[in-house]
Amino acid sequence: KRQVGDDESPRRAAPRRRRLVSPLIRPILSINLLALVLLGGGLLYLDDYRKGLIEARARFGSGNFAAAQALMVSLNLRYPSEVEPKLGVAEGLASQGNVTEAIARLDAVVGEHPDDPRVVLARGRYRLLQGQYEPAIADFAAARAKQSSGDVASSAVALAGLVEANLALQR
Repeated sequence: KRQVGDDESPRRAAPRRRRLVSPLIRPILSINLLALVLLGGGLLYLDDYRKGLIEARARFGSGNFAAAQALMVSLNLRYPSEVEPKLGVAEGLASQGNVTEAIARLDAVVGEHPDDPRVVLARGRYRLLQGQYEPAIADFAAARAKQSSGDVASSAVALAGLVEANLALQR
């Protein structure tokens, strides 16, 4: 028989509270939040960089070479590991008539980025403008050899440069 005080025995455990949230949720959410912050920061970095490149290209296109070159120099200082601003600085120099200095700058960039065919291709174009046909041919051939198989446009430019330099050399 059951008596009045039986269910209040000292052995009875306190009722367990069920957790609605797993203890792993906090670290998982922290890692995901960190990933989102890094992604957002990367997008802002690229956005600023791309806007600067677009603005500089627009200035080149409108004939404002000094302003375009100043913007490329600024981008080069802010993003020293990127190749595009270095190519832009050389383009600015060449468009202002300083082709020899542009070639010298690109010589240094080739040393920093030896596997980037865009640098060698640009140097070949400027050497061709200077009448340095044999070094231009060597640059175009090197750019062609460094191209990836899917980079048809740059390969075509390199081949066109080779043909043009060979024709000029034969004259």
